[in-house]
Amino acid sequence: MLGNFATGLAVLAPAGMISVLAKDLNVTIREAGFLVTAGAVMLCVGSPLMAWVTTRIDRRTLLTSVLLITALCHGLSALAPDFWTLLAARVVMLAAAAVYTPQAANAVALLVEPERRASSISIIFLGWSLA
Repeated sequence: MLGNFATGLAVLAPAGMISVLAKDLNVTIREAGFLVTAGAVMLCVGSPLMAWVTTRIDRRTLLTSVLLITALCHGLSALAPDFWTLLAARVVMLAAAAVYTPQAANAVALLVEPERRASSISIIFLGWSLA
């Protein structure tokens, strides 16, 4: 749940800060909006693609690595000196996030007994709702 909460915040936060980002990065609001668009495209395209690419990686290793990449990219985003650095950090971070959400749900489904599967998956996705 916490991983999806962090992922959800990462995806949704720029939408509420477009005008501030545009001003601080010296770009137009339209250009700053591309931070949100690029994120949405990366999640839509990246999720099935990254699921295919990462099929042979141990889930624990995969989920841990993806959260580490996400955290590092958050740090880079916070320190980004310009728009293009921020955009690159967000694209990499959202490629990692595109792996996390479906793989976390899949991992929990494999770990719990069948009668608790639905409630366990709903707890995983609760992070997105809270974000």
